[in-house]
Amino acid sequence: LRDGVTVLVADSLNHRVRSLNLLTARVTTLSGDGTSASVDGTGAAAQHNLPVGVVASPDGETAYVSDQGGHVIRKIVIATGVVTTLAGSGTDTFADGIGILASFKDPSGLSMAGNGEALLIADKGNSRIRTLNVSSAAVATLAGDEMVAVGDGMGTAASFSSPFSVRASPDGLSALVCDGHLTRSIDLKTLKVSAFAGDETTGVVTDGSGSQARFNAPSVVAFTPDGLTVFVSDSSNHRIMTITACPLKCNATCTPGYYQTAPC
Repeated sequence: LRDGVTVLVADSLNHRVRSLNLLTARVTTLSGDGTSASVDGTGAAAQHNLPVGVVASPDGETAYVSDQGGHVIRKIVIATGVVTTLAGSGTDTFADGIGILASFKDPSGLSMAGNGEALLIADKGNSRIRTLNVSSAAVATLAGDEMVAVGDGMGTAASFSSPFSVRASPDGLSALVCDGHLTRSIDLKTLKVSAFAGDETTGVVTDGSGSQARFNAPSVVAFTPDGLTVFVSDSSNHRIMTITACPLKCNATCTPGYYQTAPC
């Protein structure tokens, strides 16, 4: 959160959202009672179904949670613990729309975008990256189609295999996605989807630049505040990998909004 002290945790198998105070190491439950269901309520009177992704709004007042097992996106008022369902029908299918008229299938990682106006959602089971306007609850598809594949392209002409997490860059120009065994980038202005690091080959950890690197089921990606370094949780290799990313303004040959896997 903005206080720099509190971390929100999606405690998936306990079906709870927890908070961790970094100064005291004290862990408390924000919402959920351990029952696997998507039920609105306050604090322990609310229920989550396999919460996987959690992200706080820029003002630190609201948390958004992907209930993967319930196929919905939840909203938590942090001060009160009030939990409501923001979007998703609860049916594991695909549909754009407003609020409960939209549908997700195994939504996973979340990221804030657009100065806190929207969520980016890794809709894993639908092989798409979705957007959710947090004010209107309008859900739209940012990139990906019905194909379960790795294919570069523009917006819905691109394909994803099994996108598990998504993270917008600090400058808001691009997003990185953990998809299968590689990380991919999305230009948030043009919606161009392209490979960032790794390739489709499952591999024992291999350091290298761009497609020469190898990951095995990377699950989470994060930027340092300056955007110059990317951390990747390389789950099946049991390692944390770093990618030296240089903002493309450092390199006149690069397209603005993209990153390259080499220092300036």
